[in-house]
Amino acid sequence: MPPKTFEGIDKPDLDKQIWDWKSANPKFKESKRYPIETLPLNMTKVMQGAKIVSPNLVSIRIDYEESN
Repeated sequence: MPPKTFEGIDKPDLDKQIWDWKSANPKFKESKRYPIETLPLNMTKVMQGAKIVSPNLVSIRIDYEESN
């Protein structure tokens, strides 16, 4: 199966996403977890009064297999 990639703001955010994914897919078994990587920061011009969206700063990739 292709690896699953999660992107988030920080490690606790990634942990929550992984937990939610595993809870929703109990038949998937994690086979390898890669180190957390820092994502490049994309800077864009923000208009005055516009809501600033927090960017995804880290990502992690997980290899998994489907168990019976």
